[in-house]
Amino acid sequence: MTVYIQLSLRDLQIMQLHRMDLLHTPTQKAQKADLIAHIRKMGYLQIDTMQAVARSPYLALWSHFGNYPPEWLDELLAEHQLFEFLAHVLCFIPIEDFPIYRGLNLAGQRPRSIWTPDPTPHFPEIEQEILEIIRNEGPKCSSDFNERQYPDGYENSWGGRKPEKHVMDRMFWRMELMIAYRKKFRRYYELRERILPDWDDRDAVPPEEGNRALLLKAVRQLGAATPGWARTYYYYFQRSIPDSFFQQECEAGRLVEVSVEGIRGTLYMHPDNLPLLEEVQQGLHQPDLTTFLSPFDPLVSDRGRASQVFNFDYQLESYVPAEKRVYGYFCLPILHRGQLIGRMDAKAWRKEKWMEIKAFHLEPNVQLTDQDIIALRCRMGDFTRWHQLKEWRITMQNLPEEAVRLRG
Repeated sequence: MTVYIQLSLRDLQIMQLHRMDLLHTPTQKAQKADLIAHIRKMGYLQIDTMQAVARSPYLALWSHFGNYPPEWLDELLAEHQLFEFLAHVLCFIPIEDFPIYRGLNLAGQRPRSIWTPDPTPHFPEIEQEILEIIRNEGPKCSSDFNERQYPDGYENSWGGRKPEKHVMDRMFWRMELMIAYRKKFRRYYELRERILPDWDDRDAVPPEEGNRALLLKAVRQLGAATPGWARTYYYYFQRSIPDSFFQQECEAGRLVEVSVEGIRGTLYMHPDNLPLLEEVQQGLHQPDLTTFLSPFDPLVSDRGRASQVFNFDYQLESYVPAEKRVYGYFCLPILHRGQLIGRMDAKAWRKEKWMEIKAFHLEPNVQLTDQDIIALRCRMGDFTRWHQLKEWRITMQNLPEEAVRLRG
């Protein structure tokens, strides 16, 4: 029997924030176990190398937990509680999900995006050489190898990437090599059998089962989801799953059909979220967190979903020519008490020890109370101190009138 449930848009917002640990201000100091528990719950932590402020995976954890030692994330990778692979782009993924991704990989559902190397050239001689070096000497990064020319007939690509880097990436996408650890954010490749010595490919999850597991995780984490939200931007591997799959999961009792005020079409909810929905509709979860999000935080990484659910139209302008930018190079969405109220373009001047707020924009019709100003200023102070900087300054000319009080 199909169950039809109606949600208000605010119900969906609160559920999504709750599932993503973005509802309440932490009341206790973050512990290392909190970080891995959060990544397990979310399913992944997206990796990006931009560092106008802290790199995205570190920043995303700060957004959710506040002050914590960034080296904890490096330690979780080195302890093999996480591994790196493609969820929707390159991510840190809980190690217990390795059987799912290995099953998809063995079935030929390998990641195909701009992040993966061209399938040719193969360079088998270099592969064997690298395998022998890693086997004898331990983990290696591309900078451990001297520059050499590509074999005749091939052109270098991606701005001069070494053949060794190309080959190690190729073996990484085949899951023959894994990332043992990062040092200064450089990746050190290791043999899979040393990171997972007990692994047997017979333990890989069949692809149909793996796809179902990832899709159900996505729906659970989104509170409720359209097919597009779940299969396209949360997990990369869901792009080929038809709409009929969701109806089949409803018939099997693994999903529930819902409708959300203001969003066209049918959405789907994981049964695990039904108690949460009841609590939300009883008013038991009131948001109080103020924080700044990474552009790659799961709350906003699907720009279409962020627009539909939070009425927040967002674009990362790092790749937009400077003269065409509206908000700035690396604008961070501002989450305040359950609403995305604006964005700020920040830059950490690490040598000079200060944080520059180059631009600060509020959404239309946002009115800041004195309490809002206090909350935002406190969070800017936390943000600055976590970066080990001494002060923050807003340098934007013609700061919007509603935000002038932030300068103090």
